Amino acid sequence: MPRVVSGGGGTDNPWTSIAELITLPPPAPPADGDRDGAADVTDNCPLRANPEQYDAHGDDVGDVCDNCSKRANPNQLNTNRDNFGNVCDPDYNDDGRVGIPDFNVLRAQFGKRRGVHADFNPNVDHNGDGVIGLPDFNVLRSYFGGAPGPAGALP
Repeated sequence: MPRVVSGGGGTDNPWTSIAELITLPPPAPPADGDRDGAADVTDNCPLRANPEQYDAHGDDVGDVCDNCSKRANPNQLNTNRDNFGNVCDPDYNDDGRVGIPDFNVLRAQFGKRRGVHADFNPNVDHNGDGVIGLPDFNVLRSYFGGAPGPAGALP
């Protein structure tokens, strides 16, 4: 016989006992759009299968989705949309090499601020802080003579 729980004021509440008798189906498993075994809500790359959930530099973006697999880049900022995140893309002319033409672009942008200078180039703002400065120069310096990237997000 179902148990009847007494509610406040000394009256019996039959709805409590009915609720105890209802059998609900088990909850649906969490969505896993890429079918890699990691639920989308915790998957560090929910659009590409990566069952190991590798994240080499701990930016909470899976290596297979990361647009800069060499440096931490949690916001995945990529202002020129060329597959390389700003933090590893000082190739401003997109010729595949970081060299003098790219240095000249940075030199012309140095000291400029987003919202202050009309010709501010967001592609040169590697850390996304709105100012072209020494941290941005250091990114260019570290890639000078080489190629941008790498990125795990390349198609």
